[in-house]
Amino acid sequence: MKQICTTFLLAAVLAISANAAFAQFVYVHNVVNGGSEAIFGYRLNAATGELAPLAGFPVGTGGTGTSFALSETLAVNEREGLLFVVNDGPNTLSIYAIDPDTGALTQMPFSPVALGTANWSTVAVNPAGAQVIVGGMLTASSGIVRSFLVTENGIAEGSGSPAATGSATPFSSAFSRDGQYFYTGGFTISLSLAGYSVDAATASISPLAGSPFNTGGSNPAGISTDSAGRIFLVDNVGRIRVFTTLSGIPAAVPGSPFAGIGGGIDSVLHPSGQYLYVAGRATERLAQFTLAGDGTSTTAGLSASFPTLGSILLAANSNSRNLAVFGVSANGAALGYLGTQPANTLGSTGRLVGMTVYAPIAPAEVPPGEMILQLISAIEAFDPPLKRGIARSLLAKLENAVADLDAGDTAGAVEKLTAFLNHVRAQTGKHISAERAAFITEAANAILEALNGKKKSPLNEVKKELAKQ
Repeated sequence: MKQICTTFLLAAVLAISANAAFAQFVYVHNVVNGGSEAIFGYRLNAATGELAPLAGFPVGTGGTGTSFALSETLAVNEREGLLFVVNDGPNTLSIYAIDPDTGALTQMPFSPVALGTANWSTVAVNPAGAQVIVGGMLTASSGIVRSFLVTENGIAEGSGSPAATGSATPFSSAFSRDGQYFYTGGFTISLSLAGYSVDAATASISPLAGSPFNTGGSNPAGISTDSAGRIFLVDNVGRIRVFTTLSGIPAAVPGSPFAGIGGGIDSVLHPSGQYLYVAGRATERLAQFTLAGDGTSTTAGLSASFPTLGSILLAANSNSRNLAVFGVSANGAALGYLGTQPANTLGSTGRLVGMTVYAPIAPAEVPPGEMILQLISAIEAFDPPLKRGIARSLLAKLENAVADLDAGDTAGAVEKLTAFLNHVRAQTGKHISAERAAFITEAANAILEALNGKKKSPLNEVKKELAKQ
């Protein structure tokens, strides 16, 4: 185990970020009890672990902080490029659009979202879609979750929401890797874990049979899941508990619980599924555990840590308001300490209650010819349609550009696309609305950039618009 700070309290919010050519951004939530809430932002160098402050940060959420020591108040939807922030004081959910180039945040027009009275503590995004679930404690033995479908265009609450969690009190939460189930618990000494069947497409939720489930340990937090349907969590007496699931319903594996780390409060599963990183608030330490076996044969044991670098593991030290950086080998077998920011780097007061990493998803590498065909399909699907003569002329230019590419004549395709853009400009405000012209022009320019070698794939926003047509 590696000591990472000497603070009284370790929030132990963890995030793994794999190496990537694209920018990666780290967001951290600082709250002051009875005072302001703010988001700090950093650009992460995934090759070295260096954290560079983002311009324009910290960003105030407009909320007033509470005294609760939370750890999961931030989450991102990487496909939509949205950041979610739970504001426990005003009982709201703030939603921001993330600029994929600069990391800047723009609050969405429908944000903040009123959640109702509760101690809101955790937010999670369904990996299979645009579903977001927020959880909070109502009393020491009851809780509530609310499920929403959130995109860049708006927000809608799913059927079955809000839902009671029974004796489970939401502090930590996670979706199954296939996006079909959701689990939450851990705020009080309750042993319970609530489970729900969910629909990523509609954000509907319904309790699993037998929910809430007795985990056998108090404060079941730091919930992680894997592609095999297993659930990993840590409890307040320093143990790791592992469950298999059948139709989402958990069952403890033989030998569980396993010896863990004092005051376990958060955990992260390595992408390989073979290593679990656990942070202990009582011991102010981060430990690595090796997972062996599969299904009911699963075991967990403390493993050695030593310097290496393949991806980055971050830990937020709550009361000292700084971040510790660790290097992780590509297979997850080795963990090495890289350094810790000075105390009070993220504010002179308050505590850190949430952290997340945003790595913009690189658009798929679509061949320029396929991009042109997508644009043709989008224009053909306009409702109401373009004037017949205008549409025929525009589509002919695009079809000829495809023919040139098929013949290996890139210059000819560029010429056809340039003529296409000139025609669009000439008809803008006449037979083509300004909105449609802007969409068509952006898509065509993305294709020209791909043909000129400036970009290998269309712009993210163009892809989104093409997908809607």
